Amino acid sequence: MGGQTLVSLFGVADNYGEPIPAWNRKENVLAIIIIFMSLSWVCALGRLYVRLFIIFSPGWDDVFLVLYLLSTTAGSVFICLLTEWGLGEHFLKLSIPTMQGYLFRFYIGNATYAMSTSLIKISLLFQYLRVIEKGTWLRKLCVGSIVVIFLWGLAYSFMAWVPCIPINSFWDFSVPHQQCFGYGSLTALEFNATYESHTATNMLFDLLVFCIPIPLYFKSETAFKTKMSLLALFTMGGLVVGCSAWRLSTIIEHQAATYPTFDPSWYGPVSMILAAIEVDLASICASVPVFWPVLLRMTALKIFVMEEVEVKHEDRGADMQFELNYRGWRARSGSGETQSGGEYTKNEEGERPSKQHSPHGSEVFFLTSALGTDELKPDLPAVCKKTSATTLHYQDDYIIKQVSPFRSNSMSGDDNMVDRWSAVEAQAKIDTASRRKQGLRRLFSG
Repeated sequence: MGGQTLVSLFGVADNYGEPIPAWNRKENVLAIIIIFMSLSWVCALGRLYVRLFIIFSPGWDDVFLVLYLLSTTAGSVFICLLTEWGLGEHFLKLSIPTMQGYLFRFYIGNATYAMSTSLIKISLLFQYLRVIEKGTWLRKLCVGSIVVIFLWGLAYSFMAWVPCIPINSFWDFSVPHQQCFGYGSLTALEFNATYESHTATNMLFDLLVFCIPIPLYFKSETAFKTKMSLLALFTMGGLVVGCSAWRLSTIIEHQAATYPTFDPSWYGPVSMILAAIEVDLASICASVPVFWPVLLRMTALKIFVMEEVEVKHEDRGADMQFELNYRGWRARSGSGETQSGGEYTKNEEGERPSKQHSPHGSEVFFLTSALGTDELKPDLPAVCKKTSATTLHYQDDYIIKQVSPFRSNSMSGDDNMVDRWSAVEAQAKIDTASRRKQGLRRLFSG
């Protein structure tokens, strides 16, 4: 390109006959940008929630993550807005006002991207400092990388935010410029070198950041789960580096949208989309190792405790009839008596059920009413003596151990009874809530 200017490269080749790339279609640009930005936000918010409200341990890595979120969100929004200002179309076919609108929105998107690439890397490096031992060469490498990447990001961010003097001469053709450099250079060689150098160094820093934890993976004392987490991090990091390399190849192919002719709105979409995907994937890499283990524990606990309640088939009509009959029976009779046969009973204080066994081999079912009382009701009508299979299921010794796996085997008989009564009460409350919801649905649907 020698000393050619960008203006001299307008229209030097006829590219109007080129097929429209998929990247240039508005619907594709919006879909990709919005999906990856949403994933980035979900993962980042999950990480921040865990740090702030579960482990109560925020740090500098979280501060830089928040700054990254603000920066990348602004950049993604302006890329989406570019679709209304000529992105994906030939630049020479745009009107002058549209060209100026395109250049202004590109200016914001490009500057925020330069910031985002450095902020997310610094966040990851500060995250590494949490686990790397002090005084080791790996920690020194981490600290040194933070300093270098900060200065690198500062330099390119300055060139992106101040491409020309005055700044608005970058997009406003009516404002004469005194000097333009870097991203605003009018010389094709300098313009292309700025984009290629930033993209290449960005790829190298991505590779460095994701390779720093490799020594931890090969340490013999590293736990297996930690190694699996690191392996997942390396895999996602490989995708980030792959996006950087892909973006670099597109910039080299079209020489930063100047070859075969200067057409930034036609050759630029693919580089913008890959830039957004790259930083969003990097933020996901920074967030997943923080909230994913907590999410797995919470999900595993929910499945462990609730699987017998959530996965079941129950005749709701019979349960509703049971509740209605029981309410009518409560209105007609008192409490505190013992049913003949000893199936339902109270202890002397009337607070805790005594230990009896049903013919099924489990301890006897003590009825809890739909009103939430734990009183034991005598002389129940036949329909009220119905014990659901689910409730009896939770009286079995084996099932009780699964629901409360940390209960001591050496607990006294009295304490065992309290533990069982708690499980029965909890199950009854769940059944009650379920019946109430079903009743309300029938009430409003009828």
